[in-house]
Amino acid sequence: MKRIKCEAKEGKEFDIDVNFKLWPCCMYQNIFAEFKKTGDPYIDSLPSDWNDVRVHGIDEVLRHYAYTEHFNDISWTDEKKCSPVCMEKCGEGGEMHLNHAPLNIKDEEK
Repeated sequence: MKRIKCEAKEGKEFDIDVNFKLWPCCMYQNIFAEFKKTGDPYIDSLPSDWNDVRVHGIDEVLRHYAYTEHFNDISWTDEKKCSPVCMEKCGEGGEMHLNHAPLNIKDEEK
């Protein structure tokens, strides 16, 4: 099983799209914006307003099973429960996994 490194979770970040849907990260938001589905069978099976903050509010959306059980370290260690988006994008070898190299900017003397 690939190790998942979720920069959004570690940074306590979420994305709210132009339709007021709260997503766990930019990957889910961007995939949904382009394809109108995420590629995650569990998330794609939910009602269309499950993460709409206008309908449920931010706190209620964050209490949804998707946020409390689906997007977490426990599900990320179980191949049967792990989000395929998380595994593909943020699992070892994925395009987002540990790709954030610190900038090495030095002040130049003039």
